[in-house]
Order: sequence, then C-alpha cells, then structure tokens
Amino acid sequence: MQRLRRVALYGLVIGSATAAIAFGAVAASSAVKPSFLITPTALAFGPVAAGSTSAAQAVTIKNVGSADVVMSGSGGALAPPFNADLSGCDGATLAPGATCQMLYTFAPPGVGDAIATATGFWNGKKYQIKLSGTGVIPTFNVSPAKINLGPVLVGKSTQQVVTVTNISPTPVLMSGTGLDIDPPYTLTEDCSGVMLTPGQSCHMTYTYTPTEVGHDNVDSLPNWDGQTTTISLTGSGVGPTVLVSPTALQFGNVTTGTSAPTQTVTVTNLSPFPIVMSGTGGGVSLPFTKSENCTGKTLNYGQTCQMTFGFKPTVLGRASATSNGTWNGVSFNIKLLGTGV
Repeated sequence: MQRLRRVALYGLVIGSATAAIAFGAVAASSAVKPSFLITPTALAFGPVAAGSTSAAQAVTIKNVGSADVVMSGSGGALAPPFNADLSGCDGATLAPGATCQMLYTFAPPGVGDAIATATGFWNGKKYQIKLSGTGVIPTFNVSPAKINLGPVLVGKSTQQVVTVTNISPTPVLMSGTGLDIDPPYTLTEDCSGVMLTPGQSCHMTYTYTPTEVGHDNVDSLPNWDGQTTTISLTGSGVGPTVLVSPTALQFGNVTTGTSAPTQTVTVTNLSPFPIVMSGTGGGVSLPFTKSENCTGKTLNYGQTCQMTFGFKPTVLGRASATSNGTWNGVSFNIKLLGTGV
C-alpha cells in the first residue's frame, strides 16, 4: 500500500513538472511573438491629376507587445500607379508602444479609377492595405490668353506675365511641354516642377524684342499636365520717330569777320515711348559751326532738343554746306547758306 502511494506521488510530481515545462514554453513563445496594430487598412487618394504624384499617405504600425521588436518585412510591393515606401519600418527597432510608418503614393498616368491591395508580412504578421484613387485631367485657368506687346522700339524689349492657376480640387505637380517660341519672342516660366495646391499660381513671362520694323504675330501653345492653352501674341517693331525741323537755314549777308545770329534746328520725339538721344555725324566746316544739346538726353513723346548753327564768314562771297547725320537711326540733312560781304 505504501509502495502504491509512493508511485502515485511520483507520478503527480512528474506530471506537474511536465505541465510546468509546457506552460514555460507557451510563455517564452508569447514573449518573442510580436503583436502589432496596423492602421488604417484602407487609403483613398481621391482625384489626382494625371501625370502627377499625390501627397504621401501613411499607414502606422504600432508595437502593442511587451518586448522590443526588430522589424523584418516581406511583400508589400505595389505596381504602378501606386507605390509603397517601407523603408521607415524595415530594420527599425520598435519598443513597446513605439511606431513606424509605411508610405503610399498614387501617380495616375491617365484618366480613370485605380484600385490595388498591398499584402505583406511584418515579423510573420500578415497585413492587407486597400488603396484607391482616380486619375483626372488637371484644370488650369491661364490668363490672359491674348497679349499685345507693341509698339516696341527695334532693339528694345518689353514683357508681359501670364498667370497659370490650379483650379482643380487636387494638388498638381507642374510638368509642361510646348514651352519654346520663335524670336523675336522668348518665354521663361517658374512653373516646371512646382507643386500647385488648389488655388495656387505660377507664371509664364513673354518677352518681345523686335529686330526690325513691322508686325510680329504668333500663337504660343503651352501644355501643362495635359491641358493645352493657346496664347495669342501681337507686337510691332518700330523705329525711333523724330522730326528734325527746319531742314534749311539762310544766314543772309554777313559782314566778313563778324558772326551772324545763331539759328536753331529742333529735334522732336514723335515716338509713343521715351527715347534716349544718340546721334552720329552732323558736323560742318568753317565758316559754319554747329553745337547741340541732344546727345544722351531722354525725350518723352513731344519733347525736344536743339542743334544750333552759326555763320562767321572770313572772305567775301557765297558759302554753303550740308549737315548730314542721324538721330537714333533717323537721317537728317540740313542745308546751310550764307554770304560774306
């Protein structure tokens, strides 16, 4: 009887030890098996302009276990138009309560709906993230669509700015084509590569530099993210218009050795814009003299400057000369007559 009790007691001890080992194995397994909270499990990108990339959206992974976890993942990759960036989690050590993020973007190449599911594992725990988005044609307000840049003095330049405003409901990464234009026009812009949020604007600047007199009309066809706009440009190259008057001066009879009263020729700016006076030629030889107050002077429309001529005969007889020259490219010929007596 005592022997049977000892056997029974021995069996109880053995069974208890076995149970302890089994529970210990469960506890150890629970200590190393990670536990995560992954939120959200669905991302909606909404309308995104075709040809651009959405702002990134994040899925947060939180370590809700009781031990540190070194993150190790597999799967989760996506085919275009979606993209996954898992680098923020892969290899990271998450303490209990700590988080990391997976980032997703949507880059539709065209118009239409797109859906996908990102499936992967983090340290053996499976996850699924549903993604959706719609590619839409971006809409811009481009203003003005008609530009008159003339008249412009040949060799000078003038500019006008065209504003491009994003009036779509989504941010647009600006990508343009058709941004070249033939002389005498040039185009610069501050749009390419810029992310325009709804309501934001960028600019195209047209410069007109005529090289000859005449009309210059052309259409510019910029295309921003699939939207082509026609911008009509007009301009006129003009030469500097000045009036030189009179073109003949009579000094009459002047006693030799004395000077006749000076006479003035007036140069008037008839251009619709200011001009800086620049002249060549116009000199005369004795017994005539010439001076002027035009060179370097800025004349607005209707303003004048003067050339002043004199006559001082040293011999008897008739004298004549011609003052030939240009003012800002406009030729003048002034005939001078006088007689020494």
